[in-house]
Amino acid sequence: MQPNALALEYQAEYGRATFDQRLRFLAYSPLQDWKPPYSRKLKGKCDGLVEIRFKADNVQQRPLGFFGVSRMTFTLLFWATEKNDKFVSKDACIIANRRRVQVEKDESTFSRVWNVE
Repeated sequence: MQPNALALEYQAEYGRATFDQRLRFLAYSPLQDWKPPYSRKLKGKCDGLVEIRFKADNVQQRPLGFFGVSRMTFTLLFWATEKNDKFVSKDACIIANRRRVQVEKDESTFSRVWNVE
């Protein structure tokens, strides 16, 4: 899956470096540290998803994912941004949850390892 080309094209050097730094921090953090301001477990129609939180290019970046499919794995599903406490795209959680179901059925066709070292 090209994670909405995970919006990786968007990422200028600063945005990419900021994302890599946040991902690296979380990768080495115990689960109890996966909380604001670094990340947040979502509820409601986004239940089961986690957002990684950071700002780049003056935009609140909110890549969405979940813990799984295998142990000690966080899977990125959709790259959302946030404006006025709402996701852009408004369908971010629906799309991310649809992708989560696909990944849970067959992770081999939808995964790409992101080395944080």
